[in-house]
Amino acid sequence: MARCVIIDDEPLSRDVLRKYIGRVKDLNLVGECPDAFEATHFLKAVNRALERLGESHVTRDEPGKILLKADKKLYAIEFSRILYVEGQGDYIRVCLDDRKLVVHDTIKNFLASLPEEKFLRIHKSYIVHLDKIECIEGNQVRIGDHTIPVSPASREELLNRLSSRNPPPG
Repeated sequence: MARCVIIDDEPLSRDVLRKYIGRVKDLNLVGECPDAFEATHFLKAVNRALERLGESHVTRDEPGKILLKADKKLYAIEFSRILYVEGQGDYIRVCLDDRKLVVHDTIKNFLASLPEEKFLRIHKSYIVHLDKIECIEGNQVRIGDHTIPVSPASREELLNRLSSRNPPPG
């Protein structure tokens, strides 16, 4: 006998599924969904929906923190600990003050989860924490012992953002 998924005392039908997972009608689920279907089909549908909706391994936790899934663990990281982020295809390396975490996410998705006033994408592969920049040397910024390239297209934005944060004395 097939087991059916029950949510809020109603069998999981297409309408109930729509109620719990947004944009289901745009997704190609596991074939046609009968009025009630097996739990395994539901799990396949949910996993496919999350993949298509771009589920991230990054979640905003509370103001000032972000949750990162790395090394089979979930880390609650304060934004102030992030020095910079390096994109590596479908992965990013989040460089903290005391370690580096490799997270399965794109640099574009990760940037959207960061506070805009503190972080800036300065290169196709790099995001920096503006407060951590020690100096700018030509088309590079220095953060601690790390030298990070600045793209010509991002240089002006970087200089504007830094000057607006630290107006010259006078």
